[in-house]
Amino acid sequence: MALAVNNEVVLENIFTINRICYNVCLGETHLEWFETNEGIFENGDLHHSKKSVPIEQILCIREECKGSERNCFSGLHSRSYLLSGYHSLSQTVVPCLSAEIWYMHKKKADRWRLKRLVITSPHDTIVSKWLHFGQEILRKHVIKRPKRLLIFINPISGSKSGVRKFRKCVEPVFRMANIETVVVRTKHKNHCRDILKNQNLSLYDGICLVGGDGLYSEAIHGLLPDSSLPISIIPCGSTNAVACSICGPKVDAISAALQVVRGCQISLDVSNIYAEDRLIAHHTCMLSVGYFGDLLARAEPWRRILGKRRYDAAGFRTLLSMRSTRVRITYKKIPDVVDSVCHENCLRCSREDDNSSLEERRIERNVAVFSIFTISCRCPMSTTGGSPYSHLGDGCAVILIVNECSRFQFLRFLIALAKDSTNALKLPYVESFRTTDVKVEVLAASMDTPNWNCDGEVVRERSLHVKMERKAINVFANGVEKVEKSNKKCCSLCTSRADDDF
Repeated sequence: MALAVNNEVVLENIFTINRICYNVCLGETHLEWFETNEGIFENGDLHHSKKSVPIEQILCIREECKGSERNCFSGLHSRSYLLSGYHSLSQTVVPCLSAEIWYMHKKKADRWRLKRLVITSPHDTIVSKWLHFGQEILRKHVIKRPKRLLIFINPISGSKSGVRKFRKCVEPVFRMANIETVVVRTKHKNHCRDILKNQNLSLYDGICLVGGDGLYSEAIHGLLPDSSLPISIIPCGSTNAVACSICGPKVDAISAALQVVRGCQISLDVSNIYAEDRLIAHHTCMLSVGYFGDLLARAEPWRRILGKRRYDAAGFRTLLSMRSTRVRITYKKIPDVVDSVCHENCLRCSREDDNSSLEERRIERNVAVFSIFTISCRCPMSTTGGSPYSHLGDGCAVILIVNECSRFQFLRFLIALAKDSTNALKLPYVESFRTTDVKVEVLAASMDTPNWNCDGEVVRERSLHVKMERKAINVFANGVEKVEKSNKKCCSLCTSRADDDF
């Protein structure tokens, strides 16, 4: 029979699944099952439609007892093989007729779900063997899976759903995967940062953050510069830019929790922000002055009244009173490269580039927006993100400048940013380039000190110096999955028109 490549079989039995007879094989790398037509061979081959699950995607194999199932197996012939040199089980077994296997299944891009497979046999010893050897294989091969997590929950993040989502979506997944958790509910600003600075982090295999970008920023400030402990972000915030940028724009709480169970990790860049040679903050998403800085300053007083809608109201008001800001920018420009979107197994992020001898440049102009992006900042409102060509771990920041323009032109930029930000970069008054080191000085503004939007926090400084630190933090993720664009036509009219072009 055809099994997955290099999948050395440990156990093989005939079970019933949903009252249909299946041949189920447990190997070193995969679990496979296929219909056997009640075990009858025809022409030396088995009738089957094979399904397969990698071992690392299995959460648990455990007992599932249902007495009413016993009558379904009268007269069923069962055969069993014990392979691969595993020690035989003791003659004393726990009576059991069914075992349930919980595994993760990709529903669509960025979305993972749990599925349950119940295998049933009329022989107690067979199921007991599967429980024993299945758990042994999980312990042996799922070595990337964390054993103990420190979890922070922001109860007022976004729509205040953090506690509910954790109890309903995240906690059952961790319990099923046998991951021990220590839960802390944050009570005030920077609570997470203060705990991480004083906590003995050697007791944990990772940190799980149930909240938004603000909680992630607190954790970064608590961990850097010493700890390499990986972080997981369960999206429960207003924009969830970090979670959407590393897992995909449609990621949800269950999918993010299952990424932790998989144990895959990637490294992210972090920008260090200095004011007068003094480190004042780290930023991991966006640092912006102009429209987005003024928008955030207006939105914050409306947090408790409007919730997520505060950004819509503040954005409209800021657009009506939009003003330009004169800035002086000193930067080291990286030579132009072919634009590419960061995906899982990204080649650019894995490549080591020497950017130490770059030429320094300087510009001075009036701008509507000046932004520095460390990641793409995808979110449900902009699925491609504010900077679609930003990479997670290449050590470079992307500078986005919207030069002084009319309100109509700026509205056109915002619409393009929401639909497809690659089109926004093609506008004549928008420019973008990559750098590793940039100094920005605000020369004139209507306010005494300009408003900077630093990962959703307002920073008021006249001059800032930003330096990139490559792969400074580890996260539980595998990168954004690359999805091929479909050529499927929406109707017969479109198909006929397409055919006429050939």
